[in-house]
Amino acid sequence: MNLQTLQAIAVVLSIVLYVMVIVLVLFAIPAFKQLRLWLKGSEELHQLVQDLRPSMTNAAENINYLSAAFRNDADEVGRTVRKATDTANSIIDSARDRSAEINGFLEVVQEEAESTFLNTASLLRGVRATRPRRVVEDSDDSGKRRRLG
Repeated sequence: MNLQTLQAIAVVLSIVLYVMVIVLVLFAIPAFKQLRLWLKGSEELHQLVQDLRPSMTNAAENINYLSAAFRNDADEVGRTVRKATDTANSIIDSARDRSAEINGFLEVVQEEAESTFLNTASLLRGVRATRPRRVVEDSDDSGKRRRLG
């Protein structure tokens, strides 16, 4: 190979290289425009997020406050329900104890009443048995006798 052939090859390769660079630049220009638009949109999005940050922070704080208040209220309701349940159970136990006491008292009263009744009946029977019987003439027209006592 001679020098002229090498120079011709170098010139052709240079031309091919320049053409490839031009083609690459032609394709790169729209890509760079798209990238610039994307970056601009990204900056706008970043600015929008920065503008919304105080509102989002305030909303998050409000949500935290509301959830804490709700949690406190729920805890208070739970304590109140437990206290009411304990009170109701205590009342039920007291009523059960009172009922048992009243039933015992009524049994004693009934036994005493039955005993008094039986004693009185027995006493009256004994008094009747030991009392002399007398017969009184009835003054009406039937002429029947009537027993007293």
